[in-house]
Amino acid sequence: MDNVERFLDVPKIDIAWKRRGLLFKIIPVLVLPLLGSRFHEIVYLALVLWALRGPKETLEALSLSWLVTFLNPGMYTLSGSSEVLRWLVLFSGFCSIIVRVSSRVLVRLDTRFPKSWCWLLGFFIVTLVLSYLSSYAFDVSLFKLIAFLMAATTVILGFKMTRGFSRYWTAWFLTIFVVVVLCSLPLLFHPIGFFCNQRSFQGLLNQPQAYGVFLGSLCSWLFFLLMEREKKGLLWWAFLSLAFLSLVATNSRTGMLCLMAGSLTVIVLKIFQGYSNYRVIKKR
Repeated sequence: MDNVERFLDVPKIDIAWKRRGLLFKIIPVLVLPLLGSRFHEIVYLALVLWALRGPKETLEALSLSWLVTFLNPGMYTLSGSSEVLRWLVLFSGFCSIIVRVSSRVLVRLDTRFPKSWCWLLGFFIVTLVLSYLSSYAFDVSLFKLIAFLMAATTVILGFKMTRGFSRYWTAWFLTIFVVVVLCSLPLLFHPIGFFCNQRSFQGLLNQPQAYGVFLGSLCSWLFFLLMEREKKGLLWWAFLSLAFLSLVATNSRTGMLCLMAGSLTVIVLKIFQGYSNYRVIKKR
């Protein structure tokens, strides 16, 4: 584990994203679908295979599957099979994680499940009973519940199995954030960026609300990375400002609520807990 942490230290990741292959994994997802629906399908199939390689690759495949599913139809020719293919990515990742977890349990390397998964299972059971008692289309509710359980289980167990790669995950999700925001910015001055309703900005994604939630959550996260000084420099503050302007342009109340309410809540908690980085805010 120590060797992993030394290899993935923050300065190396910040300076050499390309060396870690992050951009090489993300850019094709945005470029290939521009060539047509067949290439959109190829991206999905590549992610299905990539998810089988291991827990790290599974989490990468799931995040990229989300991105390729939400591409802007105004500039991308999307496949009619995407609804089925995205479930294949999830199923592939779920099987990959379950097989590896089972093998670890059999050899007694790790027999403990995260507490968060136990809460998830309890939520699934309660919701399943309520759906059976009240749902007008129980088969649809059951399918959605099973899909939710599979996805959440894959994510929770995947992060548990890659807990030594926390700095890598910070770099991974920040890279997705930076690529999507910077590639979306030119569309602020083009009708394609407002393809959904001609009023609200959606960037590379298929609707303003989706882009708003994406921006709201990640703007809040980057803000606290800067406050905690895990990220430093005027470039990061400038990028955060651009991302915030994009959020305003989406007209997404959900995204703005995510940013403002979430950030204020964390700031208040940090102030009462006496964190030194928040003394200036406390004085103001």
